[in-house]
Amino acid sequence: MRRIELDATQWRTVGDFYDDLLRALGACVHHRRSPDALIESMIWGGGVDVEPPYVVSVTGLEAASAAVAAYVRDVAQVISDARSWRRDRTGIDIDVSVEVDGALRRLDRASGG
Repeated sequence: MRRIELDATQWRTVGDFYDDLLRALGACVHHRRSPDALIESMIWGGGVDVEPPYVVSVTGLEAASAAVAAYVRDVAQVISDARSWRRDRTGIDIDVSVEVDGALRRLDRASGG
């Protein structure tokens, strides 16, 4: 599985997170910067060059502000929840996840994810 490594040690704003993530995913310059836009691109497809399966691994988040760290953790959970929602309703599992400082936000392995 492809790993996309993001280093958060220089992130000062949520915009810094989006700059690095969207660049790594090969998003167009006009890609929206919101959790909903990430769900559309990462879970439903389109708008980025990278295709599943992949894991986005974020390290160094302890160096970011508390607000940025909380936002990134929330995005990781939103992506996991959206993946689960799609799998449960369509039977299609998109193998995409976000790992934050070694903690993988993935579907429970017992549930088939």
